[in-house]
Amino acid sequence: MMYNIKTIDYLNRNLHPGPMGAHTTHMEAIMKISARNVIKGKVKKVTPGAVNTEVLMVTDGGTEVVSIITKESADKLKLAEGKDVYAVIKASNVMIAVD
Repeated sequence: MMYNIKTIDYLNRNLHPGPMGAHTTHMEAIMKISARNVIKGKVKKVTPGAVNTEVLMVTDGGTEVVSIITKESADKLKLAEGKDVYAVIKASNVMIAVD
């Protein structure tokens, strides 16, 4: 079952009326996930390809996050510019490099 942002906000207010933890998102109030990094933003650009779709989202603070997902997934999510989305980041390794 998929929830739209208005439904998630409504359920979040009614299921969790008190203060929530600093890292708890509306999505996590409905769905439990193992990923620790969930970032809310809006779709800035969707670039469909033959098999995959590139999704550029931007957070309220202006940080851009790019994801490559299957074209089928992008179609199912009905991604379009301005739509509220979450980037769910699950990585076993995070590397840092310098020059």
